[in-house]
Amino acid sequence: MNVHTPYEAEIERTDVFIKFDEIEKNLQQLPQDKTGRIILYCKTGKMSETAAKKLAELGFTNVSHLKGGMEGWRKAGNKTFNIEELKKFVLPEGGFAAPVKWGNLGPTLLSLGVIDLEKFKKAVDPTEEQMAILTGESDQPIVIDSSNSQFIVDVLWALGLVQKSKVYTDG
Repeated sequence: MNVHTPYEAEIERTDVFIKFDEIEKNLQQLPQDKTGRIILYCKTGKMSETAAKKLAELGFTNVSHLKGGMEGWRKAGNKTFNIEELKKFVLPEGGFAAPVKWGNLGPTLLSLGVIDLEKFKKAVDPTEEQMAILTGESDQPIVIDSSNSQFIVDVLWALGLVQKSKVYTDG
């Protein structure tokens, strides 16, 4: 678990990024089994040491941190990467226009109860344009860019969950 503030980079196979001073606000992202293994790191090892103490206070019993942090990791010949830099390889700067339109997807997901609008608004904080997509007909093509990619992932994820696919039931 990367706890460095501000985010700079991370080590491969990191499961989650939680700011070291916001651990209590993000307990839902941690293992429910407080004996589960948690390895923390930051840039130098100082924030992760503080975070490890906080987790111990909260009852987590199998916590350790990377002494020397990412700096020590790199000095030992290992690599880190920056997820923010990876985004440009996945999502072109100008965005991507899919050859499909929103149509009535948003209202259909709402009417079927797949998306609870009030919970969605709290979790996602959609823009006015995104609310229009959710609540009305839209002849807009689905355009994915850095400003709306999370909204699109959330809506399309809901669509995936509602379909009756054997992948979800049978693997």
